[in-house]
Amino acid sequence: MTETGPVDTAWLREQILQALERQGFTLVVDARGRPRLLTPHDKTGLQAVHAAAREAQLRRHARFLFRFWPRARQHLADGREVIPESIEPVLEPADDGEAADLFRFFRLVYWSLPYFKGYGRRLRFLVRDAATGKLIGLLGMQSPPIDLGCRDRALGLTRPDKVETVNRSLDVYTLGALPPYNLLLGGKLVAMLAVSAEVREAYRRRYEGAVTWLQGRRLPADLLFLTTTSAYGRSSIYNRLTFRGRPVAEPLGFTARTGTFHLPDELFPHIRAFLAQHGLDPRTGFGYGPRRRLQFAVLAMRRLGLDPELIVHGIPRQVFLFR
Repeated sequence: MTETGPVDTAWLREQILQALERQGFTLVVDARGRPRLLTPHDKTGLQAVHAAAREAQLRRHARFLFRFWPRARQHLADGREVIPESIEPVLEPADDGEAADLFRFFRLVYWSLPYFKGYGRRLRFLVRDAATGKLIGLLGMQSPPIDLGCRDRALGLTRPDKVETVNRSLDVYTLGALPPYNLLLGGKLVAMLAVSAEVREAYRRRYEGAVTWLQGRRLPADLLFLTTTSAYGRSSIYNRLTFRGRPVAEPLGFTARTGTFHLPDELFPHIRAFLAQHGLDPRTGFGYGPRRRLQFAVLAMRRLGLDPELIVHGIPRQVFLFR
């Protein structure tokens, strides 16, 4: 249950529409008299769509960011320190302590997409250059979505065995390089490290013998594959990424362009309270799955007299498979 009071239908409806317009979406009225979204298609416009959510997140974390900056800056290389031929990447777990704070800090500051901690099974790494002692980039992985059409078709996954197979994979939700390594194609280097033996071994050590929460089963701790999606359309990092003549990241297609990132976090307590007023279960958290937020949005849209198609943000994301 949320901590908000009674939620007025007209107020919540207006808040959702205003939030969409603030992010750069154009609202048009369809033939049924309901608002629909028109999405910008250039990269600048697409980044602007994410800007409101990212700026709100930076404000929420402002105290941490200002406090931690003097320590964080010590981990960034000066361009004059970096000798490309001498770069020696090392993966450092970023589960707790200062490593976790460094991951959180740089992910908040240097990525244009809002930061989420991930869910389910997780691995997070700092990528450090042993030659300079400074950070090259970040790599974060989490439990993947159970249903992902282009992945399922490429691997021939069908229920009921699909669930077990997917639960032995991870989805990359943070991958990229920090300056100055980003100017040396450091993002592609981090993408190569995602399929390294070190990642597979880290997964095995963490999850060997672990019992799945939803199915109550012990799955083999062999990491079978990774998936990821680009931020904006075609990816400059993953496309044409090869190792010894073999593709590392296989393009599978594009996502369905739906989601809830364009509905601000601060609205969801009100959405849950609104649904509770109508006798619907507003609980979230572990065990409910990542689609719970999307389900809330669709249910709320219908009861607010809005078209559920407002969850179609229209931003294509290219899907990649790391076998």
